[in-house]
Amino acid sequence: MRRFLRSVLLLGVFLGGYYLGHLPDSPDIFGWAVSVYQRVHRVAGEICARAEQDNVGVAEATVGYLLSGDEQPKR
Repeated sequence: MRRFLRSVLLLGVFLGGYYLGHLPDSPDIFGWAVSVYQRVHRVAGEICARAEQDNVGVAEATVGYLLSGDEQPKR
């Protein structure tokens, strides 16, 4: 019985999200997630490049990157 109720609840959540995702002015969660992933990938690449260039550890390069203010937030 629990398995059946969980399945019904999961199906309801999926169908509700699918319905609400296709309404006008609904948020594009997957588009947002892709942009966040791309930004994290870019920043991680810059930090690794800085670590190799300065011949320091990744932790030190991360602190230096954060303190230098190279990151420009996109809004």
